[in-house]
Amino acid sequence: MRITRAIPALAAVTLLLTATPATADPATPSPVDTVTLPGGDRVHLKPDGTYAFTAADGRENIGHRAVRGPGGDLIVTPLDATADPRRYNVSALARAGQPDASAAPESALAAVAEDDGDGTQVTVTIRDRHGKVPDTAYGTLVALDGSVWESFAVDSRGSAVVAVPPGDYVMLADLTDEPEPGRKGEYVTMSKRVTVGTTPLALNPSVVASTPVAAVTQRPGSITEQSMTLRWASDDVRFSNEVTLNGDYRVFALPVTDPALLWAYQPTIAVNGSADLYRLEFHGTGKVPFGMIQPVRDADLAAVTVDYPGFGTPFTGARLCYSRYIRALDIGTCTNERVNLPTKRTEYLSTSPETIHGWGLDLRDGPAWLEYSTPELKYTPGPHSLVLCEGPVGYSVRPFSTGGPDSGPTGMYRKDDLFYFSFEQLDTPDAGTFYISGGNEWESPMNNTMLVLKDGAELNRITGELRWVDTGLEEGSSGRYQVTIDSHPTMSYLGAATAMNLDWSFNSSPSADPEAMVPLAFSAVVLDATGVRGLTADATTDQQITLDYVSQGGGIDATAQTLTLELSYDDGATWTPVALNRNGDKATATVHHPTGAKHVSVRTSATDDLGSAITQTTIRAWLLK
Repeated sequence: MRITRAIPALAAVTLLLTATPATADPATPSPVDTVTLPGGDRVHLKPDGTYAFTAADGRENIGHRAVRGPGGDLIVTPLDATADPRRYNVSALARAGQPDASAAPESALAAVAEDDGDGTQVTVTIRDRHGKVPDTAYGTLVALDGSVWESFAVDSRGSAVVAVPPGDYVMLADLTDEPEPGRKGEYVTMSKRVTVGTTPLALNPSVVASTPVAAVTQRPGSITEQSMTLRWASDDVRFSNEVTLNGDYRVFALPVTDPALLWAYQPTIAVNGSADLYRLEFHGTGKVPFGMIQPVRDADLAAVTVDYPGFGTPFTGARLCYSRYIRALDIGTCTNERVNLPTKRTEYLSTSPETIHGWGLDLRDGPAWLEYSTPELKYTPGPHSLVLCEGPVGYSVRPFSTGGPDSGPTGMYRKDDLFYFSFEQLDTPDAGTFYISGGNEWESPMNNTMLVLKDGAELNRITGELRWVDTGLEEGSSGRYQVTIDSHPTMSYLGAATAMNLDWSFNSSPSADPEAMVPLAFSAVVLDATGVRGLTADATTDQQITLDYVSQGGGIDATAQTLTLELSYDDGATWTPVALNRNGDKATATVHHPTGAKHVSVRTSATDDLGSAITQTTIRAWLLK
């Protein structure tokens, strides 16, 4: 009998802790946000709670199943998986700081309690829509109070036996029949309430009455990828069964009424020779209806002209993750495909007000990769346009937050005698974000060196990625502190941001409450320039540059006292001051670039009324053509 207790929520691994904390206990693992599964597929845990699945080369058509347990753990299993099931518990591996599931030691794997035979025997027998034993069938029995969670897989006879204590349960299960020549494969998902007593119980769920799940578009096309999710959620427990398949499968669901049940179907359909795409989503609560064929009119969709310009250099075969997240249902999926940069196409999107859209590009060069993600976006029916990556690249300001039940603290703050720093190094003014990772999480291709000084004396030196780091202080120390970061990205496909530097000075003292998280007086200059698309602008067109001195949201507001801008066209060998038209914390300037200039480097400086001072430098903040 397996008794499953609460597991820390998935959000516990989304702090983006990617540099070894200077004060970390060496026995405490530093969580990661990307795990490579046995077989080479990668799962990236995203800050919004969804995940991105990137198939290894040659495995794009395998498909995968994702199960979210009652405690929040995400278990992602390719449909051809053969390794130890514990090596697919992405949440547990991420918490343990294990980016490679195959290499993770036994001690880092999530414990799996064995069925000891106690309790009532439940025999589950599953047949497909044609009365035959399916190729595969999986399921989970979960007690309505979340105290018991028992997973099973049927054997070659189509049966599985588990033992659970008497009580009320819900079962989520699915079956898969693989495609054969001349016949599509079939996937069926189902939910069923189950009451277990003291005598053996036989469950024989019939899927003969299952209903097809599909979308009918105005223009015929072919499915490139489709995801189907069933989630059961109450005040005490939530878990789900999700599958992602290509167009070689037909999807079915067994109709049922259950007020705790949520479902979502999300297909991607290519039309017009793949020049256009339908990216659709349908969802419902309380029941799986008998009719799930969804007709779609173009007029009800957002027609988004998406410009994929690249990042200063062409790139063939970038990995694209398009995500749809239904906030009200906490259901999200990521559709993966290949795209050449630069390119442009029209994508037709569902426009439910509950649905958030996002695009992410993954560029790989050997063991290092760069990921660019758009901000969360919502759309209404009608024409729209979107450029992935508008504006220069540079530092931005993450808001200060003490966190809630589903997230941790963020931003720049002090707690007792510890500083916590949460940097966004490669951001654009349109709220897009670059993340850079290496084959080894602690060998970042950013080549960062961070120094922390107190009254001019070095306290700490930290290398690697710096999205979230901490550093210890002397007990009860007050004084003038300085943080400097010297960065040298080394990815050939990132044509801009060849070097970056931040130099920030501030005052800090211990708080009255040593347990309180007190925001630091951090503000930075966010710079924008007109006409920058994909980190590139027209060299012959005058550009308006905007500076905005921004304090971390939820923290301490500061007012700029001084604000300056310098430009360089020779990678920082010489700098030219730029006259600003300033209005408070904002300033603008119109610049005409010299003939023959190929790139623009920027250096901004500011001081404020809280005694802070900051200088930010980006070599090749954008390119000129």
